[in-house]
Amino acid sequence: MKVACELVNAIILPSVRAWIAREAIENFGMKQKDVAEYLGITKAAVSQYIKRKRGNIELGEMERKHLTPLIDDVVKKIASNKISEFELMKALCKVCYHLRISLTLCKLHTTIEPELKDVKCKLCEDLYSK
Repeated sequence: MKVACELVNAIILPSVRAWIAREAIENFGMKQKDVAEYLGITKAAVSQYIKRKRGNIELGEMERKHLTPLIDDVVKKIASNKISEFELMKALCKVCYHLRISLTLCKLHTTIEPELKDVKCKLCEDLYSK
């Protein structure tokens, strides 16, 4: 059974990076190689994000509503060369945190690992309610 953090690494982070890459390229005219450098990924990964071959998980309307201001801020800072690696890391961690406390990650996790329904998993609720 995969733990939730593995889903973040395998599914959520690529989707968030794809969102950032598409916004930076489409709305700010950044080059793929520059976006790749900021995100710490390859130009090939950015190309796959742009072509929607990778990082394609769709977030619900509520999640997008909460995350859009954060993503927009990150993209603007990347486009204006005003974000440090630490600030980017912090922003990505905020995305993950929001997806955990909103239980969005839990819904995804139980879809991928159906046996979690059988054990009535409440890990995220327990971790973030204290």
